[in-house]
Amino acid sequence: MNVSIIIATYNRADILKKAVVLLKKQKTDVDFEVLIVDDGSDEKNKKKLKLLEKDSRFRFFYRKKRGPAGARNFGILKSKNDVLIFMNDDTFVSTDFVKRHFEFHKTNKNEEVFLTGPMINYPKFRISPAMEWLLSRSNLHFDYSNTDNANLDWGFFWTCNVSLKKKFLLKNNLFFDENFPKAAWEDFEFAYRASLKGMKLFYDEKLTVYHYHKFNFDDVLNRFFNHGRGLYFLEQKVPAKYLPPMGKDKSRKLLRFFLFISMSCFWLKISEKRLKKSKKISNILMQLLVLAEKLKGYDFEKRKIR
Repeated sequence: MNVSIIIATYNRADILKKAVVLLKKQKTDVDFEVLIVDDGSDEKNKKKLKLLEKDSRFRFFYRKKRGPAGARNFGILKSKNDVLIFMNDDTFVSTDFVKRHFEFHKTNKNEEVFLTGPMINYPKFRISPAMEWLLSRSNLHFDYSNTDNANLDWGFFWTCNVSLKKKFLLKNNLFFDENFPKAAWEDFEFAYRASLKGMKLFYDEKLTVYHYHKFNFDDVLNRFFNHGRGLYFLEQKVPAKYLPPMGKDKSRKLLRFFLFISMSCFWLKISEKRLKKSKKISNILMQLLVLAEKLKGYDFEKRKIR
């Protein structure tokens, strides 16, 4: 039993290089390969990736842009080993990352078991109190505070730090849905289908990875816009009881009332400097604004399909 690590990437060669350095520092006797699937990056980023191809354990693939779901599927089919680990190009891992994933699957031989661990923001990145407040309520990072090593709900599946057995995927014809255009909800939908096939998701509190991403105001808005785009496809594939509130038509009708909030972007950027005076108001307005961005993303995909 050996390990294949699958990383989908797009125009983030500089960050990916840092992640690769940490993978090269793994303290393990496990034979592992790393498949880096470039999803249509520009020539500048491709040239930077070429410089990483010297290590025989790292295999690079370049393909036309089809989204992260398609890139991961490509990696699954190209992988050579029994255990697959999914991580992102901005995932920073500890030196025992591969070892902990491998040992779990060596001990738990059932095909249907998956393993995940906590993902937290890179500690050296300082974010404003407003961004911290927003991220804590955004589901951009999971809250694992009330979990243990027992079975997790399938909704905790995230592709930044999860391992599984390739045989389970092939046996059940489980691949990521390539209709999802961005990295938003495609892993949630995949996990739902995997749960129907008997997936059991376990949690290792010591298997922490770090999200190397500088969250700023515009970046968060863009992230929520893409969440809205993915949500359009999610609601067609997952029962309503599993959808987030905005995945339901009644909720969207109410949220449309708040679209005017998007005109407040400039004011909100200024308001971050005055949090001590108006923190509560700023937080509320920011929450409304990102919800409006989700709705705009949803409507964007709806118009495209029609």
